[in-house]
Amino acid sequence: MTTDDNRDAQPTRETDADGRPIFVVPEHNLPRLRERLEKLSRRCAKLGQPAITIREVGRSERKVTDEQNRTLRFIPLVHVTIDGPTPKLAGWTFLCTIDHAGEAGNILRVVPGATVPVQYREAPPTCDHCKTLRRRNDTFIVRHDDGRVAQVGRQCLRDFLGHQSPEAVAAVAEFLALAGDYAEGAEDGGEGGCGSGSGRIPLDTFLAYVSRVIRTDGWVSRTHAQEWGKSATADLALADLDDATDRRRSGLTAKEERTPQPADHARATAAIEWSATLRSRAPESLNDYEHNLKVVTSSASITYRSAGIAASLITTYERALGIAAERRAAAAVSKHVGEVGKRETFAGLTCTKVLHLDTQYGALDINLFRDAAGNVLVWRTGSFDGRIGWTYDLKATVKAHGDYSGVAQTELSRAAVLAEYEPAPATNGETH
Repeated sequence: MTTDDNRDAQPTRETDADGRPIFVVPEHNLPRLRERLEKLSRRCAKLGQPAITIREVGRSERKVTDEQNRTLRFIPLVHVTIDGPTPKLAGWTFLCTIDHAGEAGNILRVVPGATVPVQYREAPPTCDHCKTLRRRNDTFIVRHDDGRVAQVGRQCLRDFLGHQSPEAVAAVAEFLALAGDYAEGAEDGGEGGCGSGSGRIPLDTFLAYVSRVIRTDGWVSRTHAQEWGKSATADLALADLDDATDRRRSGLTAKEERTPQPADHARATAAIEWSATLRSRAPESLNDYEHNLKVVTSSASITYRSAGIAASLITTYERALGIAAERRAAAAVSKHVGEVGKRETFAGLTCTKVLHLDTQYGALDINLFRDAAGNVLVWRTGSFDGRIGWTYDLKATVKAHGDYSGVAQTELSRAAVLAEYEPAPATNGETH
């Protein structure tokens, strides 16, 4: 048992007045979300616990464009919070379930709004109650009102908490974590497979197929795929890999247009080599996504369940290369703008990069802008992703004056788009 306030930083997400995470859900996905939460609530009722409910706190919309940036449609978005019984018993609050994935590390199923000390990302399946280390599929992390944190095995919950029904409260904690995943359309934490695949897949082979899909169809995460009704890159790669395997078993040649080329294999190898940098970093410097990516790519093979995270390695690797070069150039000129805490209008912000991350809370878009003076501004949100090269007028609150690897960044929140301007057409072979 330990006392530790060194909690890992969660990805930035809007919260309501009570500190509950706000999830952004396409309106057409809302009935499915409600149906799933009703099923979870019925399970809570059987355990004698209050229901899990969904509460709408706002609305917005997202513009969908084609390859030429022509507007196709607007998708209504509903901003919701997930409310449920506080998973607490005898002064102990349930924070998360640890899925002991193997030697590479753990995957944490965190209750929405909770934070977990970093050391539990690598914790073995021990129990602070019985003091034994043995094979366990999962353990629970609980925090006492006095600050103590403990890791407890499922079979020891009753003795540890001294209560007749700790299993019920633990189950509610797991339901709440699952409800948070459902809220972004990402069941099983965004790692669900594309079918009933079993066994393990060589990581380098899978990533070569991923590279082929990205090269021809672009990158689509599983969370964004579910939101917009598309096929995720990971699932397309798995389908191609399965098809090639079936054709080989039948004595047929794999379809050439769906077969990775030498450049795809080289791209996969480079990404895997880069992933070693995640393992060399201090655990507390990694966010939840980076930690899970490190776990999944530490092995030479992956499961169907972890394919979604593994597939994101290539785009993460290539973003990292681009960010490093851009950061060196930006550091020389970027300064903070605006007054912290004040809502202001920012005109002429050119979108330079949009990072699509799959977090434990779902999709997060990090929009990077640069104004006419070269100052860098960033807006992290789940409800807007800018178009690179387009210029925007925003009204936003200055959340903080930050510094990212030596680059001064002005962090914006609660931004509203006042106007947007597409890039000027190319003239004499140059784009202005």
